[in-house]
Amino acid sequence: MLKVQPFAYKKGLTYGTIIVDGRTHRPIALLDGRDGKSLKEWLKDNKHIKVVLRDRASEYAKAISEELPDVMQAADRFHLHHNFLEVIKRC
Repeated sequence: MLKVQPFAYKKGLTYGTIIVDGRTHRPIALLDGRDGKSLKEWLKDNKHIKVVLRDRASEYAKAISEELPDVMQAADRFHLHHNFLEVIKRC
C-alpha cells in the first residue's frame, strides 16, 4: 500500500510528490512536481502496487488509472476525515 501526497519544498514556490509506504510510514520516493507526470513515470517501474492512498488531486488519479488500471485507489485518512465532517455539518 502506498500513500501519494503533494508537498511544498518552499511554500508557494516549488512543489513535489512524496510516496510513502502505507504500512511502515517510511518515505519511498520524492518526485518533482505535483502534476502527475513524475508519478506516472515512477509507476511504470513499480507495477506491483495494489492499493494507493491519495489526496483528491485529479492529476494523481489520472496518472494512477493510466499506469495501474486495476489498482484500488482510496482517499487518505485526512481526506476521509474531512469528507466525513462535511457530511456531518450538512446533516
